Amino acid sequence: MDQNSSNELSNRFALTASAGLNGFGGELVWGLGEKLNSRIGFHGGSIGLDGEFDNQDPTIGFNGDISLTSLSLILDYYPFGKVVGFSVGAYSHAQTFSLDGEALENYVIDDRSFTPGELGTMSATLDYPSSIKPYAGLVLGHPTRLNGRVKAHIQIGAMYSGAPTLDLEATGMIAPTADNEAKLNDALQDFPWTPVLNLGVSVRIRD
Repeated sequence: MDQNSSNELSNRFALTASAGLNGFGGELVWGLGEKLNSRIGFHGGSIGLDGEFDNQDPTIGFNGDISLTSLSLILDYYPFGKVVGFSVGAYSHAQTFSLDGEALENYVIDDRSFTPGELGTMSATLDYPSSIKPYAGLVLGHPTRLNGRVKAHIQIGAMYSGAPTLDLEATGMIAPTADNEAKLNDALQDFPWTPVLNLGVSVRIRD
């Protein structure tokens, strides 16, 4: 490949819009050559949790929130210069999970009725040790190739996030339930990876 062709390849840019486990967002893709792209992206989102476990006795009400914010810097290498590439990079990824629950009605034990205030409340939060997470995965779709301006773009991989830490707090009669915190955190040690799956469309914006 001559120098002019190499320069043309390294001046290709594309934009992607995608949605997945990281939320909604997009990326700017810069072609560094026929087989190499770099991507910088932002994704985020929030989901509110609000409902009842009405098959319990007593009925339990809960509310909470899952929020995600991530900034990514990734290199994609296409060994055959075509559709399938191998990806490495890093995410600055913040994810929080919180949930609060309480009884919505009295609970009767041996003809004695306990009010929701006596039964107590419980809250749970899940935090990760670091916001910087190494990433490895696959990318399907080559946004800066010249065979078509608009293409599908799929990212599959995982971030090494470290095992999360669960914090449980409880009051009233259910306060001893929080004693399970250590046991649950031991179980979470088996989940140091966070999956990544983003589906979207890329549009080449410069040839």
